[in-house]
Amino acid sequence: MLKSGENIRLTRKESDFLMMLSGANPGRIRTLNHLVTFVEAHLSLYDGPSPEERMIRSLLEDFLVKTTG
Repeated sequence: MLKSGENIRLTRKESDFLMMLSGANPGRIRTLNHLVTFVEAHLSLYDGPSPEERMIRSLLEDFLVKTTG
């Protein structure tokens, strides 16, 4: 990810990763706040008890922690 103050640009790999996990295009993410909002919105979709949902939730949470510090 490229950062300049609050502005960001996701790499192709990060964008593809988020699209794979969320099923939504993260192409409009331009700030850290947009990124946090995007990930949190998708985290709320995966509150179920299934192992798949827990794994997706864990991957999204890890991505958010790694990218926002």
